[in-house]
Amino acid sequence: MRTSLAFLVAALALVGGCNKEQTPTPIETVNAAAAQISQPQIDTTKAPPISAPHVDTARAMRYVREFVNIGSRTLGSSGHKK
Repeated sequence: MRTSLAFLVAALALVGGCNKEQTPTPIETVNAAAAQISQPQIDTTKAPPISAPHVDTARAMRYVREFVNIGSRTLGSSGHKK
């Protein structure tokens, strides 16, 4: 009796789980919609060239040294007052 009941439950699970028409998950639906949206094409051949700004490294290091020479910045210290 138990084996026939177990067999029946297993058979129903197999039959019920073999649905060939699967509904897409919400993320699949969103991904499909996003794939259909056309992205604007940007023509980069007409854009002016961009150059990196010049950095004076010696001046930057002088600034760092001056900043560090202020000293500790705990409340009430001379470094905190500066």
